[in-house]
Amino acid sequence: MTKEGRRASPAIRASLTALLLTVLLMAPAVTLPGAAPAGPDLDGPEIRIPLLALSGTTLPQTVWAGVRAQALPQAALEQAEASVVWIRILVQRRGGGRPGEGSGSGIVLEPSGLVLTAEHVVRGAVRVMVTTRDRSGVHEARVLGADALLDAALLEVDGLTAPPLPVGQSGLLQPGDPVIALGRAPRRSEPSSGTVVDVSEQYRPGVMMIRHSAPVFPGDSGGALLNTRGELIGLVVASARTGGGLAVAIDDVRRALDQLRTGTIRRPWLGISGTTITREIARDLNLPVQEGILVIEVIGDGPAARAGLRGGQREGDVIVAIDGRSVTSFETLLGYVLRKQPGEEVTLTVLRDGQTVTVRVTLQARPADM
Repeated sequence: MTKEGRRASPAIRASLTALLLTVLLMAPAVTLPGAAPAGPDLDGPEIRIPLLALSGTTLPQTVWAGVRAQALPQAALEQAEASVVWIRILVQRRGGGRPGEGSGSGIVLEPSGLVLTAEHVVRGAVRVMVTTRDRSGVHEARVLGADALLDAALLEVDGLTAPPLPVGQSGLLQPGDPVIALGRAPRRSEPSSGTVVDVSEQYRPGVMMIRHSAPVFPGDSGGALLNTRGELIGLVVASARTGGGLAVAIDDVRRALDQLRTGTIRRPWLGISGTTITREIARDLNLPVQEGILVIEVIGDGPAARAGLRGGQREGDVIVAIDGRSVTSFETLLGYVLRKQPGEEVTLTVLRDGQTVTVRVTLQARPADM
């Protein structure tokens, strides 16, 4: 381990300030650019927390009540509406007093009573209740598992009889494909439609997100994004102030279901903090590259430390590639690592003392206390 006592340059200090987004590779959750913290739609002005809101975003014009115009069969629409439920939660207020109430949406995945929702809808809940579209009764639910990074949670609901929603493939989506947003927000009287804007990890490293133009509202969080066959392709998690929003791609949710069922979420962990190389940092450190990651700290007894990676504000290793893929930003590295599994090995190409070296790191599961 190199010494970290030398004074950092202004460029590095500025980058370190921005680094707090992803301090330990991996942080438990990554906030979307320009977004406010998400939470359930809570009653009472002192605890009302809106959906994630994307600012400065201009989306294509949306179409209200456009579901039929997109040729979604009536039977498929009716089934989808029956499969999306209303979730009500109780949360303990800080300082005690009467519990606050929150609400969101959920999606029935299995007839046995498994319901998918957004993690932030049930975060901090001391009681979770589910009501079907026909309001035939209120059903108690318990959280089986929740993943803050994915923003997905799986509920087990007693006595639920609603039909499951068919699941499609988000990997087939292309920009311009029509989509339908369906939730249980108080402001929503019917589904809304729009189109796919893009599908990428740029909004949350390691998670494929669908950006779309279909309107969503507070209370729709945990609702469904559908294709024109009435199949679930995304989990609604964010709304844009200018219309539309974001949904977690259902293919990513499907891969996480086994862990959500057991309540044990294991994320791969590299065990470093670092910052993206900028032109200013490259100049200050006299680096021969303009892109990469400066390793600031190597977490003791973590995977990177065991592999011999070095940290330091001036003498730290510079990661330029992982498994032969160029690393252009900290988010690029984070996104790649999060697609791996604990126990897998990655090969880092590193600049150290003017030489290019190879460091093999066996990823570990992120410790629960980090």
